[in-house]
Order: sequence, then structure tokens, then C-alpha cells
Amino acid sequence: MLIENDFLAGITRFLTRSPKQINHLLEADAELIHIGKDCILAITTDTIIEEINEGLYTDPYQIGWMSATVNFSDLAAVGADPKGFLTSIQITRNTPLFFMQSIMDGMHDACHLNGTYIVGGDTNHCKSIQIGGTAFGIIQDGKTIMRKGCRPGDQLYVSDKLGLGSVYALEILLKNQCDYAFFPRARIKEGKLIRQLGTCCIDTSDGFFSAVSNLMFINKIGIRIRHDINELIHHNYYLTMLNASLPPWFLLAGPHGEFELMFTVSKKLEEELINSASEFGWHPIYVGEITKEPLLKFQLEGTDITCNPDDVANLYEISAGDLDNYIHALLNIHNQWKRQPLKKSEKIAGIMT
Repeated sequence: MLIENDFLAGITRFLTRSPKQINHLLEADAELIHIGKDCILAITTDTIIEEINEGLYTDPYQIGWMSATVNFSDLAAVGADPKGFLTSIQITRNTPLFFMQSIMDGMHDACHLNGTYIVGGDTNHCKSIQIGGTAFGIIQDGKTIMRKGCRPGDQLYVSDKLGLGSVYALEILLKNQCDYAFFPRARIKEGKLIRQLGTCCIDTSDGFFSAVSNLMFINKIGIRIRHDINELIHHNYYLTMLNASLPPWFLLAGPHGEFELMFTVSKKLEEELINSASEFGWHPIYVGEITKEPLLKFQLEGTDITCNPDDVANLYEISAGDLDNYIHALLNIHNQWKRQPLKKSEKIAGIMT
């Protein structure tokens, strides 16, 4: 189980859940609440405090853009039509006006891209900048898509090639500069189609392995990736990792994702979904299939790998955010997978046993 999910289960254990709420804990990216016969309210809230504190987002326009996009991506994962965004802004008393105006411009433009508006919010003063918000949308026909719902035999896809979120974070943290712009868009249109034809959906905001782990845990299933796992990574980001002498699959492990959608579809409706997607220029990437055995299986550079995705997805949390320890922990797993002996210099004290 993901460490974060275990924490959430503990703190919500005794909460009373709304009788109008469709999803249970962890079952959907946004909360789904009946508000009429066939009308469902989708609502979600998220912040980007850690990303600001760790220096991933320093440009005020990007901060505003991301504060809205992280929320709209959750609406995309449930196939909702966005209807508004509420801001939550905590700033220091000496924050320049131009900085705040640029944050608001980023929020505004992200809302505009998703066909909606900033409808209100809250501002306060504090010791550091903390930006977030709440997005809400509507599902009019009563048909839902959640993280829960896939079955063995369903086909697994992602909305596009992966790796941008992690390669961006890695370059920022290692070099304090980056060759890649990071302004992801929420896959709203794609999510609506997935809601009509798919069986489950989650966004990759926390990374590929985290998304896989969630789907496997919630649905009690396994996943078989039908090609080398590196083929899921965009070619440019793949080359960046090779140039850094790091295994490219690390980009699928990091907790800073790229906000694509991971989804499943039954074989019966697979062709219809692919054909409908192509009508608006979308070509989802085939990943593999859902299996009964609760394990993740794939190939890595010619080696067959069988693993529990939690072992990868939890590493950043276990390493307490220390990038050096985290990379060495990933190298440890990589060497184990490739059946290579671990050098003494690569052992991670206190991280791996």
C-alpha cells in the first residue's frame, strides 16, 4: 500500500461519509456527489506547497497555472465538465504586487483553457507562499468513471508518452535550471470520452508507479505491460536520462508526474474508444492489460521484471525527500532487477535493507 494512502485511511477512519457521495476513499481523483436525478457534482481541492518550497515552481505565472491545473486534472480523471475554480492564496506581507498579479494571470489562463473561470476564493498572510484551490464540475448524464472498475482482460492505456514531470523535477533539483517548460494541461476532453467508454481512470500527477499502485490496490488486480517499460517514455526525456547516465525508467518512478490519464477499457469497446479518440486528434498509448495475479510485470532492457509497484512508488517518501538517497535507492532496485551485484558505494544506509 502507498504510504500516503495508509495515512489518509488512518485520519479519515471515523469520518461520516455523505450518503449522496458515490465514491469511497481513494476510489476517484475527485469526489462525486449526487445533486439531482442524473446530475453529479465533481469537486476536488489541491495545493502546490511542497513544489514551491522545494523550488520546482518559482515563476509566479507557472505557480498560478499549476495551482489550477492540478485540480482540473482531477476533474479530467472523472470525466467532468469544469464549471469553476476557487482560489486559496497564502502570501507573505512583503510579496510584490506584480508577483501576485502574475500568479492570478496563470490561474486565469489555466481556467480559460478549461472553459471556465475563477469564481472566488480566499487570501491570507503567512510566513511562506502557499497556493492552491478547489475546482468543481458537473456530470450531466449520471455515468461515472473512477479509479475503481477495471477487470482482468481490460486493456490499459495512457493519454500520451510519459516522463515530463520527473525530468523537469530532476533537472531543476540537480541543476537549478531546466531545458523543458512545464505547463501541463488537464485532459478534459479525453476524460469525457474515457468516462463514456472506459472502465477506470486515474491521472499520473504522482507518477506512473503511484498510479499503477493505486489501480492495483483499489481493484485487487495485477498489470502486465506488453513491451519494454522504457517505451512509455517520450524520446526526448529518454535521451536526457541517458546523457545523465541514469536509467530512463526512473522517470516513471518519481512523485512529480505529468498529469496524463491512465485508464482501462474493455476489449469489446477498445476499438470504439480508439476510433473516437482519433476523430479529435488524440492517439492514446497502449500499455498492457489487467491480470488476476496482483503483481506488476514488464520487460526492462530484455529482462523480465515482476514487482510490487509500492516498492518503487514509496521510495521518495522513505528517503524523506533527500534526492541523493532517493536516486541511490532507485539504483539499488535497478541493479536488483538487472541481477547485477550492488557496489559498496551504491548501498543506501537506512533506506534499503
